[in-house]
Amino acid sequence: MVRFLITLSVFVAVYAVIIIALTWLIQHVRVASRYAVFLSLLIFGVVTGILVVWLWPLDSSVLPNIFGVWLGDWIYRQAIAWIGDPNSGQAHNTVPWVFQIPQVYAIASTGLFALVGLVLQWAKQVVLSAGARKQFLEEVE
Repeated sequence: MVRFLITLSVFVAVYAVIIIALTWLIQHVRVASRYAVFLSLLIFGVVTGILVVWLWPLDSSVLPNIFGVWLGDWIYRQAIAWIGDPNSGQAHNTVPWVFQIPQVYAIASTGLFALVGLVLQWAKQVVLSAGARKQFLEEVE
């Protein structure tokens, strides 16, 4: 369990460095700062989702985006249980194409990181607006 947590921490650190670098790059390309965090996470989700699909069925296909693969596997299982026929010998073929592996990985990765990007961008805006409000109130006094 400890080894798993250490490995997961390394993945999170690597993903964070890549996302921070993307955010920095986007800000230096003169994209509005209010969109930089969201765009960097969206780009990360799309690129790593496509990379996972491209590398599939290799065992290492999980490495570019472990969270997108976990979410994609969960969506795939739920699609078979709710939409498809779980008793079929070909249950994979009983769900729509977008819910089949590996396509679901790209969709799950993009959706997951877009949602995380929206939340983090919103949090950044709240913090910045609170700081701006505080600075304005200090200047008025």
